Parts: sequence; C-alpha cells; structure tokens
Amino acid sequence: HRLGRAPAIELHSCLVFVSLSLDKVAQVHEWLGATLDVVFAQNSRKDTLFFRTGIWMFVVGVPFAAVFVVLVFSIQAYFQRAPGALAKVLLGMAISLAGALGIETLSNLVDLNSGLGLLQIVAEELSEMLGATIVLWGAYELLQAHRFTYSLDQVE
Repeated sequence: HRLGRAPAIELHSCLVFVSLSLDKVAQVHEWLGATLDVVFAQNSRKDTLFFRTGIWMFVVGVPFAAVFVVLVFSIQAYFQRAPGALAKVLLGMAISLAGALGIETLSNLVDLNSGLGLLQIVAEELSEMLGATIVLWGAYELLQAHRFTYSLDQVE
C-alpha cells in the first residue's frame, strides 16, 4: 500500500460501514431504542415526545457522528492529495446522518399512514442513500488521487 497505514485505515473504515449495514439489516438502533426505554422512560415511551423512535438518536447517533468526525480528521493527511474528497465524505455523512437522526425523529410528529408519513419515510431513506453515494464518490476521488488500481485476472 502506498498510503502507509492503509490497512489500519481500511479496517476502521470498513468497521464503520459494516456496522451501518448491520444496523440497517438487523435494526440494531430500533432494538437499542426499546432497550433505552427501560432505563430512561420507565419501560414506555408512550407519553414522551419521542413515542415512536425513543431517544436512540441522542444516545447512539450523536456520539457516532462525533466519533466519525474524529476518525476522518485522524486520517486527514491521506486526503491532502484530494481535498475535495474529504469535503465529499464529510458532506455525505452529514446528509446521511441528517436523515437517520433528524428526519427519522420527525416520524414522531406525523401519522406514518398518511401522505406526510410516506413523505417522511421517503425523505429519510433518500437522504441516507444520497449521503452514502456522496461518501463513495469522495472515497473514489481519494483512491484516484493516490493512483489506486485494482485489476481482476481472467480465470481460465
């Protein structure tokens, strides 16, 4: 690897994105939200402002965002050849987290069976996908700047 500490960076980055994928499939934050209700809402969020989502976005989401920013800035030197890539990675994660933390929180304010509820769900998922796409774009630019190449040999 020309990036020096690239294996460690790849491992940390992969772990971050694997955990996000795992959360999407296994619905970890929904489970965690229900678990946090036992501690913070006396086993029920029924009479709280966050009756649908719970408070997972504050307990998990905000610290995750902070750790992500620290992780990115700890590898900032690798972005020197592609400063636009760093901007894209940060922008993409901001958009994705705005959907996951902010727009999902709005589900507490709308009837999910209404047109507004559908719009809220579409906006949340769209922002998460758009954010992930921009992060990948930044990663692509970073790899290009470091002249990363990958080839597959033909199997005979």
